[in-house]
Amino acid sequence: VEEVPENMNIEEPSDKLAKSEFFEKLDMVLDSLPLKQKEAFILAEFENLPYERIAAIQGTRIGTVKSRINRAKNNIKSALKDFEGYIL
Repeated sequence: VEEVPENMNIEEPSDKLAKSEFFEKLDMVLDSLPLKQKEAFILAEFENLPYERIAAIQGTRIGTVKSRINRAKNNIKSALKDFEGYIL
């Protein structure tokens, strides 16, 4: 009998489906955000830009950027509450 290596990640088909559904829903939620919120969130979370840079790109103050990102995160968490294990 051959043993499965410990570091091998075996994923059940149901896990793959759940992840697929999660990312599909995430795309829909991101698309539904107000444009400036979506832009600030993506620049911060996916592009890893500092708030100062995002503020310069958006032509606004850092406080406004922080507020937009916080609102975006709250909207995303609320919309994805059914996917508790995958929340950002």
